[in-house]
Parts: sequence; C-alpha cells; structure tokens
Amino acid sequence: MDMPAAPSYTPMKDMLAAVLNPYKLSEDGCSVEVDVSGVENYAQFLSKNGCSGVFVCGTTGDFSLLSLDERLQIQEAWLQPQVRALFQHVIVHIGSPVFSDIIKMGTQATQNGATAVCVTFPTFPLH
Repeated sequence: MDMPAAPSYTPMKDMLAAVLNPYKLSEDGCSVEVDVSGVENYAQFLSKNGCSGVFVCGTTGDFSLLSLDERLQIQEAWLQPQVRALFQHVIVHIGSPVFSDIIKMGTQATQNGATAVCVTFPTFPLH
C-alpha cells in the first residue's frame, strides 16, 4: 500500500501581528493607563519588518481588562489614516459580554477602515 504524499504548503510571506496594547505608568506609579502616543512608531516598526497586518485588542488577552472607552481609544489609534495606510489588513477584536459594546466597537471599526472585525460572543451576555 502506497503512503499518500505529504501535503504541500506555501510558507507565509507576510505576517499578521497580534499587537500589544499601549500602556504607561500612572502619575502616582501605582497603576497603568492606556497611552496611544506610541502607536504610530510601533506601527512603522512592524510595517518595516514584514508585517502586512495587525490584530488589534486581540490575542494578547488584556482587552478583557480594558473599559469600552479604552478599547475605542486603542482602536482609533490603529485606524488613524497614517497608521492604517501602513497595513493591508487591520483586524479589530470587538468581543465583549455587553452586546451594545460589541455594536459600538464594530460600528467604529468598520466606519474607520478596519479590514475585518473578530467577535467572540459571550457565554453569559449582559444587556
């Protein structure tokens, strides 16, 4: 009996980065807060080093600790025209246990040029 040939594959030529969310220490040094001032430099670094896309507020997992306003602020920073133009794809994670937050994040993402949105629907949704 002949063994089937190993499947062929095409290696990835481009990368899609699950980007880190931007933080800085608070003034009292006891907590962190969102700071989007470095997003453009971070985006340029990723673009120059082979990333053709980014996954915003996604697989790093800390999105679940952010407020809706913080997530919208991060999303907006990655979708500003000079940053968005660096990538073929900008995918935004909009999962939340609050359906109205999902709708708000999805609306902002699509209106501001996201390639796609990723939604993990809640197991126990809140209204």
